[in-house]
Amino acid sequence: MLGLELKEPRAFRESKAEGIEQERKVVIEALIIARFGTINEELAEVVPKLMGLESGEYAGLLLRLSRSKLLALP
Repeated sequence: MLGLELKEPRAFRESKAEGIEQERKVVIEALIIARFGTINEELAEVVPKLMGLESGEYAGLLLRLSRSKLLALP
């Protein structure tokens, strides 16, 4: 109407993004635990690699790949 655009404060956007990343990490860790029973040091190193993927991609990998193939992810 007046040509004004309302924007979320940067701190709110950053906090929201951090919450989304934390939620993604929790989901990935839950899938690893459901599939392999626990998260050891080796599997913990896979989590950041998977966090960079879309949810459909990391879920598919976690459901399909063996432990050794997950650990071999680049």
